[in-house]
Amino acid sequence: MPDNAAEPTTLKTFYCDGQIITSPNADLPKVVDHIAMGRMFNDPPFPGECREVRFSSNTYPWLGFVPKYPQWQGNLFGKLACNKHTVRSLVEWRKHTFYLNDEVYQYWRQLEGSLVHVVNELIVYSGVALPLDFAKFPLPSEYNYREGHAGLDKFIKSIMLARDAFLPLMALCSFAIAMTAGFRQDNPLWTQRLVQRGCHTSFVEELEKSQVADFSVERIGVFIQNTWHVQPYVDRFIAANVPV
Repeated sequence: MPDNAAEPTTLKTFYCDGQIITSPNADLPKVVDHIAMGRMFNDPPFPGECREVRFSSNTYPWLGFVPKYPQWQGNLFGKLACNKHTVRSLVEWRKHTFYLNDEVYQYWRQLEGSLVHVVNELIVYSGVALPLDFAKFPLPSEYNYREGHAGLDKFIKSIMLARDAFLPLMALCSFAIAMTAGFRQDNPLWTQRLVQRGCHTSFVEELEKSQVADFSVERIGVFIQNTWHVQPYVDRFIAANVPV
């Protein structure tokens, strides 16, 4: 049996809009919108696009790992908890310009760098064969929350887009973790690898406790088509409780 594979199970079979759909671990959603699921992504995609169930994508094969109900909590992600109303308390007015609070800015910047490091290290460590057009969504820093703004409303929008951009990055971390051997075991190898590659032990422990590495949380899932180049790793998706 492949490493991390789920126990053999009977496939569920559904008939929808003239097509036969099978799944080893999921029921058919109440609404299956083939047009929406096959719609092209914006270029670049907006963070919110990761929260829509899609047909499998060779560019973004990690989308199925997006948490269905994001939780901005815990020691790692609690400082991301805000909405368009409460975020105003994080903004400061200095030298005729609006800035994000220095402490929040520094934390977001460091968290983004740490998560990108996790993705890069574990993708290499896992040896997963990624599609040639594999890509990330835009990173939080690409929404200019680190720069001063003259207009408050526009700045608030940038901050919220940046916060929302952490969600696809977190899903990409989950994907990278699931590609490693024995990722659901106690003291998994991926945690040891990150410590060896410079991650602080406390950061790795918090990451392991968060929804990034908690594979009991509900995730968006993915409708797999035969053009998907990541099919050899479907067992990892199933082991991570990602609906396929």
